[in-house]
Amino acid sequence: MCYSGEDERDAIQKKTFTKWVNKHLKKAGRNVRDLFEDLRDGHNLLSLLEVLSGEILPRERGRMRFHAIQNVETALRFLRYKEIKLVNIRGEDIVDGNPKLTLGLIWTIILHFQISDIVVGQEDLTAKEALLRWAQKTTHKYPGVEVRDFTQSWRDGLALNAIIHRNRPDLLDWRQVEKREVRERIDLAFHVMDREYGVTRLLDPEDVDTPEPDEKSIITYVSQLYDVFPEPPPGHPLFDAEAAKKFDQFKELASSLHQWIREHTTIMQDRNFPNTLIEMKRLSEESNRFRVEDIPPRLHEKEKLFAVFRDIERQMKDANFELDRDLYPDNIERSWSQLMMLFQERDTMIHEEIARLEKLQRLAEKIHQEAKMTDSKLDDIEAWIEDEAKRIDHLHPKDAKNNCEQIERELARTEETIKSMFSDVQILRDNRFSQSQDLHRRVQQVHEKWVNIRTLLQTKLINILSIHTNPDFKFLAECTEWVAKKLTQLKESEYGTDMQTVKVEYDRHQKEHKVIDQFQGNVEKCREAEVKFHGEELKIYGERMTILQKAYNELLVLSNKRVSDLHSLYDFMQAAHAELTWLNDREDKESGRDWSDKNLKLTEVEQYYEKLMSELEKRETQFSSVMDRGESLIIGHHSASQVIEAHMLAMQNKWAWLLQLTLCLETHLKHTGTSHRFFHECSVAEEFMTQKEEILNNHFAQADFKLEDGENLLKEMQQLREELAGYEDEVQRLIEASGDIVPLRQRRERLRNPVEAIAICKYSSTTISINRDEVVTVKDNTNQKAWKFTTSRGQAGEAPGVMFLLPPPDQEAVDTAEKLKRHYDRVITLWQKKHLRMRQNMIFATIKVVKSWDFEQYLSMDKETRTNIRRALNEDAEKLIQEGEQNDPQLRRLEREIAEVNRLFDEWERRALMEDEKRNALKLFTDMCNTLEMTLSEYEKTIIKVCKAPLPRDVESLQTLVISHKEFESDLQSQEPTVNNVKSLFNNIPQKTPKDQAKLDKVLDQWDRIWSYSSYYVERLKTVEITLTGLEEVTTVVTEFEMKLASYDSMPSDMDNLRKAHDDLMTLEADIQDKQGLIDQLQEDVKHVRPSVEKTRPNVAKNPDVDRLEEDVNRMSKRWGNCCMQVVERLRSCEAACELLEKYNMSYQTETNWMDELDSKLRNLEELEEARAKEAWEKHVQCFDEAGERAPHVEQVNTLGGRYVREAKIYDLRLERFQCDLEEVHPSLDGSIKKRNKQSGADTVSQELDLFNLKYQRLCESLRSRLEAVGDESKDDPEIQSKLTNLLLVPLAVVRTFREFLGTDLESASQNRVIEEEVITKATNSTETENQIENQESQENQKSVALVTITNKESSPVKTNVVVAKNGDSSLNGDSTDSHSVDTGNTLTFNEIRTGKRIELASAGISTDLSVGAGGIVDPITGQPLSLDEAIRCGLVDTST
Repeated sequence: MCYSGEDERDAIQKKTFTKWVNKHLKKAGRNVRDLFEDLRDGHNLLSLLEVLSGEILPRERGRMRFHAIQNVETALRFLRYKEIKLVNIRGEDIVDGNPKLTLGLIWTIILHFQISDIVVGQEDLTAKEALLRWAQKTTHKYPGVEVRDFTQSWRDGLALNAIIHRNRPDLLDWRQVEKREVRERIDLAFHVMDREYGVTRLLDPEDVDTPEPDEKSIITYVSQLYDVFPEPPPGHPLFDAEAAKKFDQFKELASSLHQWIREHTTIMQDRNFPNTLIEMKRLSEESNRFRVEDIPPRLHEKEKLFAVFRDIERQMKDANFELDRDLYPDNIERSWSQLMMLFQERDTMIHEEIARLEKLQRLAEKIHQEAKMTDSKLDDIEAWIEDEAKRIDHLHPKDAKNNCEQIERELARTEETIKSMFSDVQILRDNRFSQSQDLHRRVQQVHEKWVNIRTLLQTKLINILSIHTNPDFKFLAECTEWVAKKLTQLKESEYGTDMQTVKVEYDRHQKEHKVIDQFQGNVEKCREAEVKFHGEELKIYGERMTILQKAYNELLVLSNKRVSDLHSLYDFMQAAHAELTWLNDREDKESGRDWSDKNLKLTEVEQYYEKLMSELEKRETQFSSVMDRGESLIIGHHSASQVIEAHMLAMQNKWAWLLQLTLCLETHLKHTGTSHRFFHECSVAEEFMTQKEEILNNHFAQADFKLEDGENLLKEMQQLREELAGYEDEVQRLIEASGDIVPLRQRRERLRNPVEAIAICKYSSTTISINRDEVVTVKDNTNQKAWKFTTSRGQAGEAPGVMFLLPPPDQEAVDTAEKLKRHYDRVITLWQKKHLRMRQNMIFATIKVVKSWDFEQYLSMDKETRTNIRRALNEDAEKLIQEGEQNDPQLRRLEREIAEVNRLFDEWERRALMEDEKRNALKLFTDMCNTLEMTLSEYEKTIIKVCKAPLPRDVESLQTLVISHKEFESDLQSQEPTVNNVKSLFNNIPQKTPKDQAKLDKVLDQWDRIWSYSSYYVERLKTVEITLTGLEEVTTVVTEFEMKLASYDSMPSDMDNLRKAHDDLMTLEADIQDKQGLIDQLQEDVKHVRPSVEKTRPNVAKNPDVDRLEEDVNRMSKRWGNCCMQVVERLRSCEAACELLEKYNMSYQTETNWMDELDSKLRNLEELEEARAKEAWEKHVQCFDEAGERAPHVEQVNTLGGRYVREAKIYDLRLERFQCDLEEVHPSLDGSIKKRNKQSGADTVSQELDLFNLKYQRLCESLRSRLEAVGDESKDDPEIQSKLTNLLLVPLAVVRTFREFLGTDLESASQNRVIEEEVITKATNSTETENQIENQESQENQKSVALVTITNKESSPVKTNVVVAKNGDSSLNGDSTDSHSVDTGNTLTFNEIRTGKRIELASAGISTDLSVGAGGIVDPITGQPLSLDEAIRCGLVDTST
């Protein structure tokens, strides 16, 4: 057989999973042969989960489908409880044997219970990935083995053998394994693992050696190997030590060479060359040295490496050594070639760069020479200007002007040279020449010198030449000089560093600003003098006036800005000074606070802390405002920004430090408060114990006292002890708290040795920085504001002492707590001594009182009081003797006194017993008897109340009653010793009276009566439990059958489905026979309920709860009988319909074939030629006669079809009425059950018959038309015309259709039939119920015979005897295919339902005197068959029904 790839995988999976399941089910004694079939009932599935999980799972023992579904659902719920994900798997799928979902379920179980625990290393992998990683790790270095998946990687069998060889090389010869065939390898691996380790052979070799191996099957088998070999051994069987050594040597050489190539490749790829010629020549030398010194030895090393590789190449392949791909010779050769190519490129570029730098070097030397020459020339021009300036006073202005023009021409030529030098320098800068910046600065200096000389020319020659003799020019020059001087002064002026210096600068500049402002008048005078000049002088004067005006305007703006800056700076300095002053005050206060002062008022400090925090919160806004003002000045580029920044930084530091100091204040305040409270509590505790010590020494030192006084003293001592015991926790708390007290006094004392301290806050200075909670070593604390310390890093520094906290404990606090503990122990010891002495004196006083008694006083006390006094004396004396010292004379005296008192008590007790025995015998009996009588009365009321309670309606309520009664009997049983004690006391009475005997008899009768009621009640509970359990079980069974019967479809019209429906009903009938025993047993069990209940209710006439229970049972029996009747009727209908439908189909097919043949003949006759008209006429007449002769057969088809339709209608109506009735019992019944989408068989056959009759009718009409047409064609033939006339006079064949046979009101007839059957059924059930009630004991194995009156619409009531035959030997007369035969007695005969045999019904016919046989309707008198018309005419058929 040829399978597809998917089918083959499913088959392999099924085989693998079946073997895996059997492997585990073997432990439970089970086995599966077909995985899909043997898991359907759920038992094997539950057993598998029990074996895998070690837990016991509940299961249903029945064999019905719902039992199987319940078992499978239990298994699925268990898997979900284990948090196993199930996708689209339902219990019905497994019960139906769905292959895909069954395999999926088993795979899910395998994944969870066998594969999910696989872990390899610390990686977060899935179970499948971990198993794959394990397989790869185990088969590592095996030639030809590469595990990449769980399919193709295992196909050749090498991986399986590699796993075995890696862990047990003694089991396999790897070389031989490689030579074997593929399937031999696989079989060898399976065989070895099965033989050596018992690994189940889940697969066969052909399952693995397949084009598409099943992944899940291979995973399942490989996971078994993992269970055997979870971790591969460290050594490798194929590993060769010498080959490995050579391999390591090659690997080391190759790695070294590869690393050298990589490093130098990186170097050779570097193209960022230096920009100096010297460095480039050095780089060239290095490149040459690399070529000569480095490359040859490495080339030799490479050749040696290739030789080693050729030597070990074969061994590497055999041993499967892993080597980095970069270390293979071809890759190394490729890297070497790349390095050589890069080296050549780099060497060429180096030489090209050197040539370029040499060219630039020459250009730089040229610029240097030109700059030197230009500089010298400018020196000459400068000297020339100086000479001209000296003799300008002696020259004519025109000569002086000519000299100036010559100097200007020289300067112009020099300017062109400078521009050329700037251009050359730019070339050097563009080419990144190393000295380009220096040369640029040199040319810049020459240019600046040229500018200065040009200015010198303007100042000393040109300007002086113009103003040398004019007073207005002189005044203008003086004003310009004054303005320039003031500008210089203002620009160089400082703003001050603090508030005082700023104030001085502000006042001084205000005066200076006034002078500058008044200088405006001189500027105006210069402006007015401008009108005096003309021509060249006017131009020169105008230029100088413009210079003056610009300089003055600048001076005025600068002066105004300085006034504004000084004002804003002064305002800021005032605000900052106020803030710094406030911060410094608070800092000084905190830095100088002495926390070691015992007189420190913590309340005031706490108030100050709260006030300080409030002030900080309020002042933060003001502080931020000052900071914002300074920030705005800095943003506005204030001239004194550095001063402002310094003050802002100081403010920020001071503010941050003050916040740190508040943390220190809070910390010190907390620890100081704790310390003060501790010492105060210690002082209070000391006073308390001193007070109690005085009370013990004074108040409890009495030796002689009365008993009442002694008792009071003991109570007071006990109260005192309780107070001391309660104070022990306080003392212990103080001792524990002493370890947390911070040493405060040590902060003030001079340190003899360095101590550790903890930094409360962060501190930072110019020399050192400390973090919060950092531990430092304090070496000197003499200066409170500057403790000297050393950090853990060894840095020494100073910081305020307030920021340090000396860690606990405080030795003074520890000493105080220990002193307090010793004092407490002394007080406790003193109390124990005083208490012991007080108890001794108390016992002596008690003994003295006892000795003063006489016998009458002793008897006046009750026995319990006497016993308590003696026991108390002895117990107290015994305790004192054990607690005291052996040599204490008081204890010896106590022993003697106690012995005397005991002897006295013994004598008095002996005499008292003799008196009590005489008086108390009758009293004890009477009291105990009365008490027992009251107790038993309560028990009797309880049992009578329970017996009168109604019966429970369900098993759970019954179980509650059973548990309650068990508790009742247990309690009642506990009274038996009391009853026996009463009997014993009665026997001990010296003189017994009849009254005493009657009292004892009454109690004993009551005891027996209660137990009798209890036994009856237990019997009642048992019978009710059996009945309720059976009723619940029967209810479940009946409901199941009702739902099955309601789910049936209407009667089908094809034989296959009809036979299938019949087979289903037969199966259902067999199931009913199996369950009949439950119904019988329930009816037997309910008979025992009433007698058991009546025993517990002796005088009760009616028991409604028993009636209700019997009604429930009868109702269930009725529902059961209805189910049985439904099955019987449906079986009968199916059997009748089967035979009718089979006959109908045969007849229908025959007649249909005949009509098709006749139709074919007619078509052939049309082809006859006109010359053969006579023959055509004869043929048509034959066909016409044949059609008339077939009319009875057509009628027979209609008869058989009609009878089937009638039977199907009755079947469907019965089904519909059953479903409607069932909704009363099951209101939640889905209404859709009654909606059948499929067309009923009756409708299908009806439509088929209508078409059949129409076809026959049209065939006859066609024949008649053909006859007329042929006759018209042969009008000359008198014979044909005569026959035609006769034929046309004869009417067409009259065929009675199935509708005429059934009548028009078929639905009403069917309904009446079903109603009649229901009446019979109800009457039978009712009669059976009545007879069961009347004859419960005499008719256990018999059934009743009931007379039922059936009333039809048109007939008078007829009494019909319904006989239920016990052995089912009765049979019906007439045709077995029709169950409508009814005799005049209308006898309904069917087999005993409880025997499980066939039940047949012969009733509900069409009329009471009509019998229908196989061939049609039979006359009941003559026995002759009749047609339907004849039967109607004879009155045998009522068309209305």
